[in-house]
Amino acid sequence: MGFYSTVIIAISKTELATQLLLGNKLPSMLNNESLQHETDYGKYWIFEELKWYYGYPEIDEVENYLKKIEDDANFAKCKLNEDGSYEYEGHPWNFELEQVSSINTPWGKVYK
Repeated sequence: MGFYSTVIIAISKTELATQLLLGNKLPSMLNNESLQHETDYGKYWIFEELKWYYGYPEIDEVENYLKKIEDDANFAKCKLNEDGSYEYEGHPWNFELEQVSSINTPWGKVYK
C-alpha cells in the first residue's frame, strides 16, 4: 500500500564535510554511487519509484541523518508523489531544484 515517489536528496559539500567531522557517516542508501550526481555546490541522490515512508529502516536512516543538519539551507529533500503532489524540506532553490510538474535538476535531467 501507499504511493510510489521520486525523491531527490541534496546536501552541500560543506555540510557533508561537517557531518563527517562530527562522526555522522552517510546513511547506506546514500552510499550508492550510481544514484549520485555532483555539482560545485553539493551532492544529489535520486530515488525513483520508491515508497518513501517512515518505518522502512533505510528511509528512517536517511531521515534521521537529515535531522542532524542544523541549517536547513544546507540540504533539500524533494518528493514527487505518483498522484502529482509535491513536498519539500530544506531549501531546494539553493540546489537549483525546481518543481513545475516535475523536478528539474542542474545537470539537465527532469523527473516526472
